[in-house]
Amino acid sequence: TGCQLPFLFALTDNVPSANISIQDTIDVSCHGLSDGGIEFSVAFDAGFNNPADTIITDGFNVYENGFLPAGNYCMTINDANACTAGAVCFTIEEPEPLMLSFVVTPACPADGSVSVEVNGGTVPYIFDWTDLPGTDNPQHREGLTAQMYSLTLVDQNDCSITEDMLLIPECSLPANCDV
Repeated sequence: TGCQLPFLFALTDNVPSANISIQDTIDVSCHGLSDGGIEFSVAFDAGFNNPADTIITDGFNVYENGFLPAGNYCMTINDANACTAGAVCFTIEEPEPLMLSFVVTPACPADGSVSVEVNGGTVPYIFDWTDLPGTDNPQHREGLTAQMYSLTLVDQNDCSITEDMLLIPECSLPANCDV
């Protein structure tokens, strides 16, 4: 029916094998980074032709372990003759991108507030408001005056996002009021 399903796989050659065992996959720490990796061990059969060469690929590009972006990969172990003696496939994941949204109440005269909603990243989060001391401040704020505020959010993996232009506006007077 014209449908295609991409599938990543690896074939081994008819040589003494290198059996790969995955101990752990290390997912990408922050959305969009390339710091993923894999912890593995290899058991070589007798007669394996050393030295071994380890190759990690997504089917298009070759990567170095510890510098993997999110995606699907196969790792192959090749012998000294470049024959594939072992292979295993795995997936590296990443957290959703950090995103902030705000609900702001105007300051009338000094009772403005802001509620902060966080999506993505990895909990727990640290909220750092530049006008407050320290770096572990409250998520939501009350009793604010009309001005610009700045918030930096840092997640468990040290990923961060900053909003420098958060405006708490003054109250608007009704059109029929005299001042």
